[in-house]
Amino acid sequence: MDDGRAARDDLALREIEPNAPIGPMPFPAEDAPEKLYRFHPCGVTIEAPRSMLAPEIWELLCTSRYEVDELASLIGIVRPDDCVLELGAGLGFIGTFVARSLKPRRIVSLEADPRVAALARRTHELNGVEVDLRNALVAAEDGEVEFHLQPAFWGSSTTWLPESTTVTLPAVSFSKLLTEVKPDVLILDIEGSEDGLFEGVDLTGVRCISMEVHRRLIGLAGIRRVFMALSAAGFAYEPSWSRGAIVVFVRA
Repeated sequence: MDDGRAARDDLALREIEPNAPIGPMPFPAEDAPEKLYRFHPCGVTIEAPRSMLAPEIWELLCTSRYEVDELASLIGIVRPDDCVLELGAGLGFIGTFVARSLKPRRIVSLEADPRVAALARRTHELNGVEVDLRNALVAAEDGEVEFHLQPAFWGSSTTWLPESTTVTLPAVSFSKLLTEVKPDVLILDIEGSEDGLFEGVDLTGVRCISMEVHRRLIGLAGIRRVFMALSAAGFAYEPSWSRGAIVVFVRA
């Protein structure tokens, strides 16, 4: 690690708590589940209880490496006059960064997991940004969908995995949402639900899409289906802003 990166990481670690020591901070596994921690990745304040954290997320938040590929994909595609639709708000980090730094005219974010939606709403509040956050799952039609909560919140999805706790959540139609919001830019991190989402959907008006594809959930065949559906809708893969599993599509 170069000296500049090390210095930045030390500053990020110090900001978790006012008196945090310089140097590596071990994950506080023995702390009370309800104990709150604050992090400042890329200048965005995030507050979360120990129960919603894990060693890998802790390290990424401490060192400002949390969702950096997602950020990199957005810097070149979001414009000030855009309306942004984010599916999978997570901790509210991406929506907050986009609202504060890229300044689109409107952001609508959806988060299926009610536990995580509460944290995202708190992130927006702490950073003083306006994001229309909705606690709902996106599907082909309005209704209810089984959702499988994982101990690590970022693994929760509509795909059942070991250790899942299944709940029923309200679902909103993707087509109706597109008609209502009229987004210029789509941001998706929906843990495998990207496979099939674009089939038969009118994406008129959408200029760019930044999406994480989840190979472990949909396989290469699912990724191929996503690429083919977007190609049929007039989009092309844009390598300039893509990084690994974060893929960007622009209207060709």
